[in-house]
Amino acid sequence: GAGLSGAGSRIKERRLSQVVSAGSPTYLHERCLSRFPIAYTAPPPYAAVSEAADGFVLVHVHVDERTYRVHRRLSVPALRALLEGQGHAPPLLIASLPATSRPSATP
Repeated sequence: GAGLSGAGSRIKERRLSQVVSAGSPTYLHERCLSRFPIAYTAPPPYAAVSEAADGFVLVHVHVDERTYRVHRRLSVPALRALLEGQGHAPPLLIASLPATSRPSATP
């Protein structure tokens, strides 16, 4: 039979593919093939803001964790505190907010 080495053998190529984006900015080299622990922290979530009749709605989407969190009935100060305190991956998605009700940017 054919051996594992010689002119007729082929080395199997293995590849790791991963989408790297603002929501998942770290490329994890050999994450699936390594037997050693990998230092990893979850990337910041994507954020989307919309205005409702009873205040603002903020949605944080954690792509790597495949989870989301909805914050409802937020005032402008509460919305600003969540956006500044938790951070988010760019861009901040804003759904049809009138210019008069958008939270102002802080320096």
